[in-house]
Amino acid sequence: VTFILPATREVPKLLTHTKRNTIGFRVPENPIVNTIVSELGVPLLATTATLPEESGIEFPVKHEIMEWFERQVDLVIDDDLDYAPLQSTVIDLTGDEPVIIREGENLEQVRMVIDRYHVSV
Repeated sequence: VTFILPATREVPKLLTHTKRNTIGFRVPENPIVNTIVSELGVPLLATTATLPEESGIEFPVKHEIMEWFERQVDLVIDDDLDYAPLQSTVIDLTGDEPVIIREGENLEQVRMVIDRYHVSV
C-alpha cells in the first residue's frame, strides 16, 4: 500500500511531487525489504523503478528489468519471486478524508480499514 502524505521541509525536493508538495510512503510486503528496514532501524528512501523509453523495452519481463538496472545501480537483489500482477493500492491522505487514487494490491484490506473507522472514500 502506498500513502500520499504532505511533504515536510525535511523531505528533499527531489523526492516530492513537483506541483503538490507531497510524498508517497509505501508499506511493502516484501520480506527482503522488511528485513533490511528492520535491521537498519530506519526507513529506506527510494524511487519507483521504471524503465526509460531509451531502454527499448516496451513490456519488460523480470530478466530484462534486472539486466537494465544492473548497469544503472550498485546493487540489485533478486528475491527470486515473480512480480505481483497488480500495482500497489495508492491512498491520498492529504485532504480531510482518504481518497483511493489507484486500486491495486490489498484493496479489500484497505477498504476494511477505512470502513472500520467510518471514513468515506
